[in-house]
Amino acid sequence: MFIVGCGSKAEKTDQAAADVSQNPVPTVEYASGWEEVIIDSPQAKVTIDQLGHFSTNRNACLMREAGVLKLDDWNTFAKGMNVAAKEQPLAEAACFPVVTSRYGFTPGYVGTVEIKINNSKRIIYEIKGNDICSTIPDTDISKNLNNTINNILATAASEGCASALF
Repeated sequence: MFIVGCGSKAEKTDQAAADVSQNPVPTVEYASGWEEVIIDSPQAKVTIDQLGHFSTNRNACLMREAGVLKLDDWNTFAKGMNVAAKEQPLAEAACFPVVTSRYGFTPGYVGTVEIKINNSKRIIYEIKGNDICSTIPDTDISKNLNNTINNILATAASEGCASALF
């Protein structure tokens, strides 16, 4: 068996190093300590697994759909959920104004986010009037995660529905 190649090994190594510096390998956050997350918003119910796959009961075209999260959203989501799964939840939820978006949470409507840990569910976000209340101890992570959840709800709404308006 013959293997044919062009150039020297040094040239290939230099080229590979150049390719990595021009196109760095993206960082991926891994899920740790949780099994799935269920986002129940006024518009849809979205379930997300440990690999960043989601399913929704209703996209913007009123159809069941499934897809995969964008890497930036996944990394923020997984990091926040890892914190939520590992740290002791707040005894009394910290509340802040709901960040509204067309397909996200809406003030005054029912909405929750549940995390499944060891086959049991725990609510980590809940809409209360014009506020969203979280049991995640780190307020900055909680607020960033809330914004990302709105992005995820928009992604789920647009999946398989080219006519979704944003």
